[in-house]
Amino acid sequence: MKPLTLMYKSGILYTTISMQKMISKLEEGLYNIHFQQRWMEAQTDPQAIVNESMSHRAIHKAMFEAAALIGASILQSLPFETFVRTKTWNIQSLNLLLDLLAAM
Repeated sequence: MKPLTLMYKSGILYTTISMQKMISKLEEGLYNIHFQQRWMEAQTDPQAIVNESMSHRAIHKAMFEAAALIGASILQSLPFETFVRTKTWNIQSLNLLLDLLAAM
């Protein structure tokens, strides 16, 4: 195995690197890729747990908001119903009073 040799042909500089050096560079690159894959796998599991809990929280929050809106609608309808009854009673009383006045 030759270490590093430089050759010059037709205006181009060629280099030849020993096979051992190329193999060691490839091994280092493979190790880095393997390390990054392991690191990403280690990050994936906790992130999946966080995502699942966030989705549960979002569903619970949406259900709570829906219940709150339904409750607010019911609470608004009660005073409105009382208001309508009062107005209806006032109009009936006024009609009765007008009828009494007309009869006199």
